[in-house]
Amino acid sequence: MSAALVRDGLRVQYDVSGTGDVAALFAHGLTGTGAADWRRLLPALEPHFRCVVPDLRGHGSSDYRDGAVSVEAMGEDLQALIEHEQMGQPHLVGFSMGAELSLSLELAKPGTARSLVLIAPSTGCPSDRGGYGAITGDPPHWPQLLRQLHDEHHGPEHWRILFRVVAHTWGDRPEVAAEVLQTLQCPILIVQGQDEVPYKKRQVRILVESAPNARLEVLSGADHPVHVQRADAVNALVRDFLLDVDAMTAPG
Repeated sequence: MSAALVRDGLRVQYDVSGTGDVAALFAHGLTGTGAADWRRLLPALEPHFRCVVPDLRGHGSSDYRDGAVSVEAMGEDLQALIEHEQMGQPHLVGFSMGAELSLSLELAKPGTARSLVLIAPSTGCPSDRGGYGAITGDPPHWPQLLRQLHDEHHGPEHWRILFRVVAHTWGDRPEVAAEVLQTLQCPILIVQGQDEVPYKKRQVRILVESAPNARLEVLSGADHPVHVQRADAVNALVRDFLLDVDAMTAPG
């Protein structure tokens, strides 16, 4: 089922699929879409969960407006979607930027997430990197697929706009301190490729050492898009983790 949430004058399109009493809310990566990031994982989860899969504002089939697309606004959309779809306490599943959004949502409002699944996450911009704001042009090796996902709704080359208005503000989001990560109480599964960039490995290590219920799975033969490169392994890890969480929290 396709539907839309209208917030701040923008339509955020999303799909709902699957069965089950517990919802899972998915957040894709920068210049991605819900379908592009999650089409491999959804078949493994739909028999067990009600899966809510948006195109984040400005992305894919969701609306864009100059000055209205930011990480903060996308996070607020996710919170509004939880309420709009009456999800209660859903599992939050995010990739890359979507993982940062999911983590930020739980930190800002503890108890929002039944669990967190963070695939290839970062926890903000390290002080020694300077952020994307120092970049004057577009990334030369941005994946071709991610350049084309928005053409139908927004026109050619829309990915460049998204990159400039979102990625170039990354330096304004400092990495989350360990003492803040210690406040996370929900179960957390982190999935990372063995060949992920070093600073993200460091951030994930701090997250696992800080959050009391965090678990890390590192998969060989993968770097950043581990959920694409090792789809079968990621699908099994995420499905089993979510089912285990629900079994532990079931009444009685």
